[in-house]
Amino acid sequence: MPVLRQHVQARRADAENMPPAPAVKGVAANRLRSSLHDASRRRRGRATNTPRNSKQLVEQAKRRDVMKPKSTSTGSLKFTITSPPSTDVQMSDAAPSTSTPLTIPISLPKELARPQFKEVPREALMAVNPELADTDPEYIRQVLESHGPHFVLAAHCSNLSPFPPAATIPSAPASSDDKVRLPVRSLCLPSPENYAPLAAYLYHKQTTTLLNAMLPSPVPHNFEIEQKHGATVDSFATRLGRTYTFEKLLLNTMMIHGLWQNACALGIHDQLLWDTIDLAWQVMLTALAVSTGKPSLMISSVSTD
Repeated sequence: MPVLRQHVQARRADAENMPPAPAVKGVAANRLRSSLHDASRRRRGRATNTPRNSKQLVEQAKRRDVMKPKSTSTGSLKFTITSPPSTDVQMSDAAPSTSTPLTIPISLPKELARPQFKEVPREALMAVNPELADTDPEYIRQVLESHGPHFVLAAHCSNLSPFPPAATIPSAPASSDDKVRLPVRSLCLPSPENYAPLAAYLYHKQTTTLLNAMLPSPVPHNFEIEQKHGATVDSFATRLGRTYTFEKLLLNTMMIHGLWQNACALGIHDQLLWDTIDLAWQVMLTALAVSTGKPSLMISSVSTD
């Protein structure tokens, strides 16, 4: 699946813009439908008509409340980058030239805003499998890894338009000379280079793997997602600030910002994802503050060791 920047218009031949691969055929498809529908009826008691039952409405209300956009009045951190002076090549008889270092101000918000909650449209699920029209999207997201990896984008991205109806494609070529045409769909994202870690998380839901992809070094074993302002987080961020250059830390910070932009553009409302992004952002801002000699900007109690 090509991933493009939003301001770039994708030019694709008609042969490339075919609908996505169909749902798994045969026994696998039956098992998928049975698992989703039976478990949905037995364990979650979902309604099968357009008006959803009270339990599902309550769950969506809770997710909507948790995913309320954060206030944008939390302040920002301001840094200044000083570039080295340029060196001009001078002729032997020319007067020497002088240049002053260039300073670039940088302002980063202390918190990244979260988009307004919006559930994935039912039409997106129907495009993948019409029998899932009345299944709770939250349950589909919980069983993606074992039952439906081809539902990843449809089940998570509320801003993504539905895929075209699945076409019938043979599961494997009958011989080595046969060809199978694979569908291609372009995604226009603000930061395509940071799409891979986000896509991997949507499938595996491994927060530690996502953290390690966003930060310059792996997190320690005792690093906990819930401990946003604890000593473990401050200690790890301080070590990063003393180990890496400001430019390297800023590069990772911009990577987190790009991943955040992609999540907002796709309309992903996953609580663990946003908590992980918040934690990574907290770590990198603290590391930047330590790197510039201003740890008190992010750490309330600074040690002197």
